[in-house]
Amino acid sequence: MRSDRVRSVLYLPASNARAIEKARTLDCDVAVLDLEDAVAPEAKADARDAAVAAVRRGGFGPRLGVRINGLDTDWGLDDLAAMKAA
Repeated sequence: MRSDRVRSVLYLPASNARAIEKARTLDCDVAVLDLEDAVAPEAKADARDAAVAAVRRGGFGPRLGVRINGLDTDWGLDDLAAMKAA
């Protein structure tokens, strides 16, 4: 198997601190912190802050992604700016 091949992708809500900690211990090729569908509207700002903290701390497998909200939503541009800064 080629080393750049992705076998497993784990999506988890960025609003779930326990899931983020658990993801650091799992053998997945990509972990994706979800700020979109997995997060209730009233929790999006806190989830964004948690995603920034998780990105900065690191400790995930070989690849980490963040699924931001659409740029045409109330949260998308803030998500993009936060991830760029992280």
